[in-house]
Amino acid sequence: MKDTTDTYTIVVRDRFFKLTKAQMQRDAPNYFTSHFLDSSGQCLTRIMEISRDPFLFELVLKYLNGYQIFPIHPTLVPPCSTPETAIGDLRADAEFYQLKELVNLCRSKEAPKSAPTVRFTSSQIAVITGYFNSTADGIAPSESFEQYISRFYPTLLSEERYNAASTGMLTLASAAPSQLSRFLIVNGWSERIVRAVVKRDMSSVERWELLGWKRDVSTPGVRHVILFVKIWTAPGFETPLDPSTLSVRHLYGSDKVVDTKKMTFVAQLIAADNTANGKLVEMRRPYVQDGKVIQNTKSTIPGLTQYDSITDSFCAAQKPVFGDINVYT
Repeated sequence: MKDTTDTYTIVVRDRFFKLTKAQMQRDAPNYFTSHFLDSSGQCLTRIMEISRDPFLFELVLKYLNGYQIFPIHPTLVPPCSTPETAIGDLRADAEFYQLKELVNLCRSKEAPKSAPTVRFTSSQIAVITGYFNSTADGIAPSESFEQYISRFYPTLLSEERYNAASTGMLTLASAAPSQLSRFLIVNGWSERIVRAVVKRDMSSVERWELLGWKRDVSTPGVRHVILFVKIWTAPGFETPLDPSTLSVRHLYGSDKVVDTKKMTFVAQLIAADNTANGKLVEMRRPYVQDGKVIQNTKSTIPGLTQYDSITDSFCAAQKPVFGDINVYT
């Protein structure tokens, strides 16, 4: 039997796929050839386990078979995806598998953005934080995207805060050769999270760029994530990024409770005995606009809906919601 008929097993989450040497060499060198074959083309191993999307891998396999995969047939679109988002996700997987021709093919099929009708007014830095239940190695989510994306929320950062918070952040460029596979996996799901949060929580964002990430895997089976993102915004940009609104989307914006025109923020520090020298027990931040005082609204985030100010109990409650350690005093 010729070597080109050798078969190799790829386990994508809980599904098994077979790949021949001829198939993996169609768009070589790539992740498969580097894993299964040595420099002379001889077999190193016959099995690989990866934490990628098995539905997208069906498209990758069709491509390696030489079949036409575009336009993507509706039955091959992964669950909870559209044909448009599937192309973007397939490109991310093609980059992970180092299939250069497939990457270029996906890029040629992605819908071009229409020419902007307005000029960018600014670029800003946002941080997206949240957590998910992870695989045993702590690299990838072990639950569905729909389960964990609701736990991720964005916040705008000043340049000063970004410079301080991003110290030691990880990027693809910072990966050592032995870490590249792990970093590609992290970069893939990080970009998917950013794409979903930007679409859900921000308007008039023309484009974005994942700058890097930090993670904490100190809790077994749970990965806390911080994603740093640069966003380019146009006139009309609105977002619930102000952390004091805690995802209350009707509060700030044009013709909303707090309009985009001139306003005053008031820091209200409340003591236990209502005196100027008493023990601080609560902080509020009302708005003043057009002579009207607008009090804080209650959060819409599950687990925090009873809070509209900062107290000891609020800080203790919000830590597990956002995956932080309770160090508030």
